[in-house]
Amino acid sequence: MKKKSNLIVIMVLFCLNLILVHCTCGDEKKDTIIPEGEWVVLFDGSSIDHWRGIRSEGFPEDGWIINGNELIVLGRTEEGPGGRDIITKKMYSDFVLELEFKLTELSNSGIKYFVRDDFPGYERRFLGPEYQLVDDEKYPDALIGKDRQTGALYELIPPPDSKKYYPPGQWNKAKIVVNGDMVEHWLNGEKLITYDRKSDALQALIAKSKFHDVEGYAVIDEGYILLQGHGEEVSFRDIRLKTW
Repeated sequence: MKKKSNLIVIMVLFCLNLILVHCTCGDEKKDTIIPEGEWVVLFDGSSIDHWRGIRSEGFPEDGWIINGNELIVLGRTEEGPGGRDIITKKMYSDFVLELEFKLTELSNSGIKYFVRDDFPGYERRFLGPEYQLVDDEKYPDALIGKDRQTGALYELIPPPDSKKYYPPGQWNKAKIVVNGDMVEHWLNGEKLITYDRKSDALQALIAKSKFHDVEGYAVIDEGYILLQGHGEEVSFRDIRLKTW
């Protein structure tokens, strides 16, 4: 009877060990712990109800089109300047934003967040930290420095050289995670950048950038999300957001 009891104890301990090992492995695979929350679809291929132009309460009447499941900002032509920036109707603080984007050759755009238009001296400018979207190989600004290339925190933090990036004409997937003061930029399933937006290190970078005199840049706790119209055609799809 004693041998049988010992055998049962050994089997229980073995099973518990398997469970613990499995849980540990699972945790190691999770690069980001995201609180529970409901996904909100910001663009599903038809509705643009979550967006407005920066100069109006409604969606722009020109410069943007819906084609199939794509939301496309048009490039400049002889007839006009192309699409201008659009922003969400709501402000957000903690969130995960996911979307897919497709660049065209020599295109430039961006995803800005914590965007406001009331920074002292910069009213109506709609400024905020930017996840850069750009033709890395050909757009002139991208050739100035890696902190102006796709996935960068524009002009502040470059992405790693090893990033997985598909060139113009192909779809890429971007993700931005904001949890308190911590921010992450992801590209095609890989984390590129993690930064503390209120840290001394980031403030030192801002102090050396063109945003040096924008009081509150990157440290405000709520703002709009902006898709940039820069004069070149760029497509977006499957835009969704989770908040908590």
